[in-house]
Parts: sequence; C-alpha cells; structure tokens
Amino acid sequence: MKEAVRFSKYDNDDNKYWNSHYKKIGYSSATEFYEGELASMTRLLNYRKESATDKDSKLEDIKRREKPS
Repeated sequence: MKEAVRFSKYDNDDNKYWNSHYKKIGYSSATEFYEGELASMTRLLNYRKESATDKDSKLEDIKRREKPS
C-alpha cells in the first residue's frame, strides 16, 4: 500500500483515470483512498500482533497435565 500511495502521486494517464474514479465515489483522489487503506491495514496488523501476544501469554498460564507413569 505504501507503494500504491507513492505511485498514485505521479502525473500520468492511469492516475488521472483513477483519480476521476475515486472522486466519483467520494474521495478527493486515489492517493486519499490508498492512504486510508494503508491506515486500516496498519491498524489491523497491529491488532493481530497484540492479539497474538495476548494469546501467547494466556497459553503460558495454562498448566500442562503430566502423563501418568
């Protein structure tokens, strides 16, 4: 997504088309759309990292049963 943001700032025919498309659906440009997606993806990844850490710590709290000899 960082590359999409960077490339969306170039002045070329493809970006003119996509800027026009995103303006029709409520964004000021394709760059604004990609920046929003990047922020959403970053929040999701951070949430998943935090969740994984929470699960790991909970697993450490679980005591294992010993096998009978």
